[in-house]
Amino acid sequence: VLGPPVTVGPLTIQVGTDKKTYQSGEPVAMTIIITTSEPTSLYYRTSQRFDFSVIDADGRTLWRWSTDRAFLQELGQQTIEPGAELVYREVWGQMESGGRRMPPGLYVVTGKSTHCDESYDNCGGAVASTSIEILSP
Repeated sequence: VLGPPVTVGPLTIQVGTDKKTYQSGEPVAMTIIITTSEPTSLYYRTSQRFDFSVIDADGRTLWRWSTDRAFLQELGQQTIEPGAELVYREVWGQMESGGRRMPPGLYVVTGKSTHCDESYDNCGGAVASTSIEILSP
């Protein structure tokens, strides 16, 4: 289920999950889809191309995909053409970054592209989100 599209320049980014409501502990499949209206080069400072996070109703980030991951410190570039999609997928096991099981409630799943402008500045500005609910056990 895709959340609303967010347009940043020629790019459109959407985040989705495989459904909106989950049982406690059920894996959440997440997807980021990036499209463009014109040929666009994306520039990266590291080997990281995307990130996901889960935010609670109080605005606290409880889980971030990139936490405790290492990325190569190398510049990179990728060009996306109109009609093509960049798709990134991950599965989240409903655990906070600290290792605790997520309590029931409403959450926002965000996804972002970590690309920068051509001078390798202004990175990570293409962000979209969708909402999910975790039910009581």
